[in-house]
Amino acid sequence: MNSVPACYREGRRIEVRWFSGSQPYDAILLSSGALIEHRAAPRKLFVEVTTCIHQNEHLARRLLHERRGAFGVKGISRDKKTGDIVSKPNVHTNAELATDLAGQIIGRRKSKSDKQYPPGTVLVVNCVPNSL
Repeated sequence: MNSVPACYREGRRIEVRWFSGSQPYDAILLSSGALIEHRAAPRKLFVEVTTCIHQNEHLARRLLHERRGAFGVKGISRDKKTGDIVSKPNVHTNAELATDLAGQIIGRRKSKSDKQYPPGTVLVVNCVPNSL
């Protein structure tokens, strides 16, 4: 799905209503205008938003806050004796980064697949890459 501003054009106006709570979506996009009247775009679209992030990202952020940096999420762990966060360099290939991100996206999609969504709900995945 394109960004909401990219969908604005002559003949289409979009209103976004965000929701909090336990309903099976995070927002509803309500469209109006000539494109809707001519059925070239849906009037109502449900949107579910999720984030795809490495399980060690919180440790990297903590290190950044406390000690000014970390080598990367794949080289971070907690010392079992002291509980300190340890960051070691990790070498990776370009393909490995893409494969890891794809696996994380698939994992988020699977976690959402058991939920009952209204027909035509769009899943938006906010991806936090494991590198710059």
